[in-house]
Amino acid sequence: SMGGAKAVREALPKKKAKALEKLMSETFVQTDFSAALQQSFELGGGSTWNLTTDGSGTRITLGVEELDFTQYEDDVLIFNVTTSMIVQYGSEQRDATRRLLFTHHSSRQPVDYWLADDGKNLRDEMAFGFESTVADMVVSLDWQGRQRQ
Repeated sequence: SMGGAKAVREALPKKKAKALEKLMSETFVQTDFSAALQQSFELGGGSTWNLTTDGSGTRITLGVEELDFTQYEDDVLIFNVTTSMIVQYGSEQRDATRRLLFTHHSSRQPVDYWLADDGKNLRDEMAFGFESTVADMVVSLDWQGRQRQ
């Protein structure tokens, strides 16, 4: 679920839990996740792979599946980014569709770290999460490309 701050709010001091939820919802309103992910993909070496259709009919669709926090202990949280990539090979090969999930976990940080500077660390980590999962996508595509040759 987008905005998994609710899962951890029970054990956080009420004020911090509310601040974290507010930050998450504001960040989600302000961010076009699919555009950010596609930009990361293109900058991260995915530009050789067409996000719609290349000559061979391979179609790649990216998605942001989940952005949430896991509580490590007390007020220490880990931010998780899960993205997906669906690869369809050639329009006639309906069976050749792969859906892959990629996950990035931040380091463990206290809630104050995530709230600092109007959530700058959260936004930076989200961008880094996209870059990190995109790097794995590109490796996966290169590997799949070799398998199909």
